[in-house]
Amino acid sequence: MVRSARRESIGSKAEAAMNALGINAFRALVLRALFQNPEGMLSGQVAEMVGGGVMTTWRHLVELEKQGLVEALADENEPNRQGQRVVYRLNRQACDEAIKAWVDFLGGR
Repeated sequence: MVRSARRESIGSKAEAAMNALGINAFRALVLRALFQNPEGMLSGQVAEMVGGGVMTTWRHLVELEKQGLVEALADENEPNRQGQRVVYRLNRQACDEAIKAWVDFLGGR
């Protein structure tokens, strides 16, 4: 079941930290929505939860998929990903590895 479809917001401290590090706040909200819904979500559900447009959200999901942070799973009735029934899921392992790599970099490793 998808968690509450409400507009998400970023706290001022978190947003300030993201701005300082050059992190795209909208993508952070998309990743957060997927993290909170491990079974996956359709792009429209993500858009509704983060308060963004469907096409904007979809473009970010596609870019996050290219980066390996998000997995796209086609509906079993549409194996070629045609149409709008693509479920997006967070690739938790890839996210954990990216965060670890960043922390290692900051630590000089």
